[in-house]
Amino acid sequence: MNMSATPAMLVVGVGEALYDILATGDVFGGAPVNFAVQARQLLDRYGPDRSRVAVATRVGDIDLGRGMEMQLISRGLETRAVQRDPLRPTGTATVSLVDGDPHFTIMTDVAWDYCQIDDAWRSLAAGASAVCYGTLGSRSPASAVAIESFLKKATTAVRLFDVNLRAPYYSANLVRRLCGMATMVKDNERELGIVADALAVPPGASSVRMAKLREAASLEAVILTRGTDGASIVTATGVRSAPACTFPAAANADAVGAGDAFCAAVVVGRLLGWSISQTLEVACETAGFVASQQGATPRLPG
Repeated sequence: MNMSATPAMLVVGVGEALYDILATGDVFGGAPVNFAVQARQLLDRYGPDRSRVAVATRVGDIDLGRGMEMQLISRGLETRAVQRDPLRPTGTATVSLVDGDPHFTIMTDVAWDYCQIDDAWRSLAAGASAVCYGTLGSRSPASAVAIESFLKKATTAVRLFDVNLRAPYYSANLVRRLCGMATMVKDNERELGIVADALAVPPGASSVRMAKLREAASLEAVILTRGTDGASIVTATGVRSAPACTFPAAANADAVGAGDAFCAAVVVGRLLGWSISQTLEVACETAGFVASQQGATPRLPG
């Protein structure tokens, strides 16, 4: 592929930013942040020069928040749309592992619950090639307004709704609204049922519900991840599937961030015009590697 002929891109993760509190230590994260870090790495490998990756979020104006910004910059991300909150702390989530799968206890009333649509956010939205967002970032009314305003301004962007449900921070109404602003939706088996029900898609096999969900929400694609059983994408041309990719597990490996890495590869593949088969292959490979490592944003292998 001739990357010199491919225009520069701007990829944005919008929503929550937090520190994952793990037994092995604290690491920066949040789904939009994890997505952005992996999109940066994948664009460095496959994408055109001058491509940009940014995070639109809000952190506390104290040590944790400033530390977050420094780490984002160190990973090559733009932070001009990272707002600082003088009153509230940077978010945290305590992560416990059950059979290797992460479970989250998420702090409430934190900085990212008070995101605002400001000039930096408007500028990013207007220039975005792709945006990834989920339900958690919109759990508060203030941030829901800001994120939906951002999406309304990102009219030319690929808009990937990574459903990423975290009880009790979602509703059928929120799912419908965010699905209606997407061009692509990514979910797992449990989330597919909840999203399909929210859009009144009748029961059926997963592939059938995916196809009907795509039609009901006028989507380009619906993506389903199945963990060790791989992943599928439904588009107007049908269903494509790929097996999971596994790697030897590192010490203290966890699956945190694997889904976010998958989303990053889907977005990069979509922007670079890859085939669905190539996109799925790279997405499963990237997610499998992250699941074999500790933390959500490991350095990808060369």
